[in-house]
Amino acid sequence: MIDGEEFRIKFREKCVRKDDPKSTWGGTYLEPTSKLSIRVRVDYNDKQWIDGYTMVEDRLVDIIAYLEVKTVEIKIEKEENRRINDEAAYQRKLKALELRRIQWEEAKQKKLLRDVEKWDQWMKLTTYTNFIKKLYVNDPKVADWLT
Repeated sequence: MIDGEEFRIKFREKCVRKDDPKSTWGGTYLEPTSKLSIRVRVDYNDKQWIDGYTMVEDRLVDIIAYLEVKTVEIKIEKEENRRINDEAAYQRKLKALELRRIQWEEAKQKKLLRDVEKWDQWMKLTTYTNFIKKLYVNDPKVADWLT
C-alpha cells in the first residue's frame, strides 16, 4: 500500500514448459529457470519486471518509483472523476429545478386561463342582466327574478 492505494504484487519464479518423456499422451511439466519475476497490477494493467541483465533486486528503487508515480496518477484520476460526477449531479439538479419551474409556470398558466374563462362568463352574465333590466324596467316579475 502506497499513500492509501493498494496494489496486487506477485513474486514468482519463471518456468519453462518441457515435454515429459515419461508421458504417453504428450504431457508436459514446468521446469524452473531461476529467474525472479515481480508482477504488479495497476488498474487492470499488469507491469512485470524479470531477472535479465540486471537482477530484480537491483531494480527495486525503479519499481517503487513506478508505484509512487502510479499512485499520484490514480489520485489525480479519482479526483477528476469525483469532480466530473459532482458536475453531473449539479447539472441533473439544475434540470430538475428547470423542469419544476416549467411545471409551475404551466400550472399558473392553466389557472389564469380558468380565471379568464370565469371572468368572461361573469361579464356575459352581467351584460345579459343589464340588457334584461333595460328591456323590462317596469316589469315586477323581471325585477324579482334579477334580485
